[in-house]
Amino acid sequence: MAVTMQEVKDNLRIDHDFDDDLIKRFLNAAEKYIKDSVTLSPNREPYFADNALYDLGVILLASHYYESRLAATEKEKKEIPYGVTSFITQLEAAYMEEG
Repeated sequence: MAVTMQEVKDNLRIDHDFDDDLIKRFLNAAEKYIKDSVTLSPNREPYFADNALYDLGVILLASHYYESRLAATEKEKKEIPYGVTSFITQLEAAYMEEG
Protein backbone atom coordinates (compact mmCIF):
# COMPACT_ATOMS: atom_id res chain seq x y z
CA MET A 1 0.00 0.00 0.00
CA ALA A 2 1.48 3.32 -1.04
CA VAL A 3 1.21 6.41 1.11
CA THR A 4 -1.71 8.54 -0.04
CA MET A 5 -1.97 12.28 -0.23
CA GLN A 6 -4.90 12.05 2.20
CA GLU A 7 -2.66 10.44 4.82
CA VAL A 8 -0.24 13.36 4.54
CA LYS A 9 -3.12 15.85 4.70
CA ASP A 10 -4.51 14.09 7.77
CA ASN A 11 -1.11 14.31 9.46
CA LEU A 12 -0.98 18.02 8.65
CA ARG A 13 -4.64 18.46 9.69
CA ILE A 14 -5.52 19.98 6.32
CA ASP A 15 -9.15 19.71 5.21
CA HIS A 16 -9.02 21.79 2.01
CA ASP A 17 -7.72 21.02 -1.46
CA PHE A 18 -5.96 24.33 -2.22
CA ASP A 19 -2.49 22.83 -1.81
CA ASP A 20 -3.11 19.35 -3.21
CA ASP A 21 -0.69 19.74 -6.12
CA LEU A 22 2.02 21.01 -3.80
CA ILE A 23 1.42 18.24 -1.26
CA LYS A 24 1.58 15.65 -4.05
CA ARG A 25 4.97 17.02 -5.14
CA PHE A 26 6.24 16.87 -1.57
CA LEU A 27 4.91 13.32 -1.23
CA ASN A 28 6.71 12.22 -4.40
CA ALA A 29 9.93 13.93 -3.27
CA ALA A 30 9.74 12.28 0.17
CA GLU A 31 9.22 8.83 -1.37
CA LYS A 32 12.22 9.29 -3.68
CA TYR A 33 14.43 10.74 -0.95
CA ILE A 34 13.85 7.85 1.43
CA LYS A 35 14.12 5.14 -1.21
CA ASP A 36 17.31 6.63 -2.66
CA SER A 37 18.78 6.98 0.83
CA VAL A 38 18.22 3.29 1.52
CA THR A 39 19.24 1.82 -1.84
CA LEU A 40 19.57 2.66 -5.51
CA SER A 41 18.85 -0.92 -6.56
CA PRO A 42 16.44 -1.23 -9.50
CA ASN A 43 14.82 -4.15 -7.64
CA ARG A 44 13.92 -2.17 -4.52
CA GLU A 45 10.16 -1.70 -4.91
CA PRO A 46 9.04 -4.95 -3.22
CA TYR A 47 11.01 -4.01 -0.09
CA PHE A 48 9.10 -0.75 0.33
CA ALA A 49 5.66 -2.21 -0.39
CA ASP A 50 3.63 -2.64 2.82
CA ASN A 51 6.52 -1.38 4.93
CA ALA A 52 5.07 0.54 7.88
CA LEU A 53 8.38 2.19 8.78
CA TYR A 54 8.81 3.47 5.23
CA ASP A 55 5.21 4.71 5.07
CA LEU A 56 5.51 6.64 8.33
CA GLY A 57 8.85 8.12 7.25
CA VAL A 58 7.30 9.33 3.99
CA ILE A 59 4.35 10.92 5.81
CA LEU A 60 6.65 12.69 8.26
CA LEU A 61 9.07 13.91 5.59
CA ALA A 62 6.34 15.11 3.20
CA SER A 63 4.71 16.93 6.12
CA HIS A 64 8.06 18.49 7.04
CA TYR A 65 8.55 19.71 3.46
CA TYR A 66 5.08 21.26 3.50
CA GLU A 67 5.51 22.97 6.87
CA SER A 68 8.98 24.29 5.94
CA ARG A 69 8.13 25.60 2.48
CA LEU A 70 8.11 29.29 3.35
CA ALA A 71 11.13 31.38 4.23
CA ALA A 72 9.15 33.13 6.96
CA THR A 73 7.80 30.56 9.36
CA GLU A 74 7.34 30.45 13.11
CA LYS A 75 9.03 27.05 13.36
CA GLU A 76 12.78 26.63 13.44
CA LYS A 77 14.07 25.25 10.14
CA LYS A 78 15.67 21.82 10.21
CA GLU A 79 17.18 19.80 7.40
CA ILE A 80 15.45 16.46 7.93
CA PRO A 81 13.47 15.51 11.03
CA TYR A 82 15.46 13.21 13.33
CA GLY A 83 12.75 10.54 13.24
CA VAL A 84 13.03 10.28 9.46
CA THR A 85 16.81 9.93 9.65
CA SER A 86 16.38 7.16 12.20
CA PHE A 87 13.83 5.38 9.98
CA ILE A 88 16.21 5.56 7.01
CA THR A 89 18.99 3.99 9.08
CA GLN A 90 16.69 1.16 10.18
CA LEU A 91 15.34 0.61 6.67
CA GLU A 92 18.87 0.54 5.24
CA ALA A 93 20.06 -2.02 7.79
CA ALA A 94 17.07 -4.29 7.19
CA TYR A 95 17.46 -3.96 3.41
CA MET A 96 21.09 -5.03 3.62
CA GLU A 97 20.12 -8.08 5.71
CA GLU A 98 17.56 -9.15 3.11
CA GLY A 99 19.93 -8.68 0.16
